[in-house]
Amino acid sequence: MQGLAERSGFTARRFDGVTACFLFHEMPPRFAEQALAEFRRVLKPGGLLSVLEPAAEQFFGRPRRLLRKYGWRGIYFWWLARFVHEPFVAAWQKRDVPAWLARHGFELIEDRDLFPARLITARKV
Repeated sequence: MQGLAERSGFTARRFDGVTACFLFHEMPPRFAEQALAEFRRVLKPGGLLSVLEPAAEQFFGRPRRLLRKYGWRGIYFWWLARFVHEPFVAAWQKRDVPAWLARHGFELIEDRDLFPARLITARKV
């Protein structure tokens, strides 16, 4: 099914889990707010939310540090980020994710660096 994350059309409390893969850094912040509220609405109590987004280091890291930390992968993904236009990535990376999730009724379970990605897992409270 194709549709809008912020208006899915699904009934409330339908799903045990929702996954958002490389979504929030592509959205204007106001739509990201709406999408997270919609995810909470369609999740059952205790349902899980998994979010995968680009790691901040990919866009804002220093090349030498990335080379030391990740080898050629660090440089490759840093270089790749220079050739894509991501107008909302800075807004996403500045977001205080634990506070954002809490405001929307989620409890942060895990926030893990999986360079070049970041995995966030939360539970609907």
